[in-house]
Amino acid sequence: MSDRTQINLSYNPVEDRLLLRLSAPSPQGLVEYRMWITRRFTRMMWLALDQVLKDESEANPRVEPRGREMVRRFEEEAALSRADFSTPYEPENPVTPLGPEPMLVVKTHIKKLPDGQRVIIMQDARSRGVNLTVGPALIHSIRKLLSDTADKAGWDLNLDLYSKAPEAGGEAHPRSVN
Repeated sequence: MSDRTQINLSYNPVEDRLLLRLSAPSPQGLVEYRMWITRRFTRMMWLALDQVLKDESEANPRVEPRGREMVRRFEEEAALSRADFSTPYEPENPVTPLGPEPMLVVKTHIKKLPDGQRVIIMQDARSRGVNLTVGPALIHSIRKLLSDTADKAGWDLNLDLYSKAPEAGGEAHPRSVN
């Protein structure tokens, strides 16, 4: 049994949804939460996570406004270089507190804790839900999973990571003058 939280995101073309699976150790053994995420919700989640990272960089008095994008890019690259995207997601006989069928996430919000971490609260129409405590490094990892999986789904959401965006003040495409 794994002793740490794992996150898996995959595209299901029949449902045209993303399947988010979260597994974590608990006193009852390994628990797994399964959630369907729609294209609309993926976009909403992306914007909310992006805003959290922007708020964090704006709250840092040591970073000048013109350097915030560069700092976010650096922090993302550092977080993703430490993340483990190669270990297969393999929960072993997990307990599924919300049942074996994935719940359809219809609402979410992100709450800031006193220690600076955030809680992503995802709920279905009956207000059943999952609370996922995240720090900046995990937020960057979730953004990468969302970006990669939405691209594979062909959803055309343009969920570009900071490290893939053009340099601030730079051109997205080379230009020339004759």
